[in-house]
Amino acid sequence: MNLQVKFSHIVSPVRCKTAKEAAQKFISLLILAQMKAVCVEQSEPYGEIQINPLVERLSEQEAT
Repeated sequence: MNLQVKFSHIVSPVRCKTAKEAAQKFISLLILAQMKAVCVEQSEPYGEIQINPLVERLSEQEAT
């Protein structure tokens, strides 16, 4: 199951009305990454940020 989300989808104009809202979502994403709740990947500077939840990995560890 692929639960990958693009950051641009989270901060689309429909979801964020201001730059401040987008910045708040970015900071929240960084906190989630620091807590190891998500894995974030960016292949190039200013490129798309891919977000993958790590919940699946936790479930796999509990099963073993």
